[in-house]
Amino acid sequence: MNNSKFAWALWRLYEQLSEEGMLDEFPVEYIDPGEIRVHHRRIVFPNGARVELTPMERAIYRLFLRHPGGIPLDMRWQYYSELLKIYGRESASSDKDWMERRIDDLCEDDSANFLSHISHIRRKFQTVLNPIDVERFCIKKHVGGIYRIGALRR
Repeated sequence: MNNSKFAWALWRLYEQLSEEGMLDEFPVEYIDPGEIRVHHRRIVFPNGARVELTPMERAIYRLFLRHPGGIPLDMRWQYYSELLKIYGRESASSDKDWMERRIDDLCEDDSANFLSHISHIRRKFQTVLNPIDVERFCIKKHVGGIYRIGALRR
């Protein structure tokens, strides 16, 4: 097993054990949401790495930066207005009906659209970040079905 795969596996094990309360947290560097900057077209991480995202991907990532404690996937409708406002700032479109339809599609209960965007974000992170940072900075499912960014101080 190469070093990056081993480090990734160790990180996943640590995260799982600490979330289940079986292990006290060791001093992993958690960060404040403001340390991840969202510039036009890209996310800039504390280490200087930059990842380009689509307007919808940036809107979703911003939403999770605003909610470091996470969001249950089945409760995403509660964030509809906030997500629409964020997407309105990220999108180049001025067509409010089109933006509302996009957010409607994203929040549909039977739609895999939301998870698809999260997967796209993860794949883009994998092209730029080391495996541990991918795990820390991507949006992923945690204990209790909560989706959040693991590196954020809650």
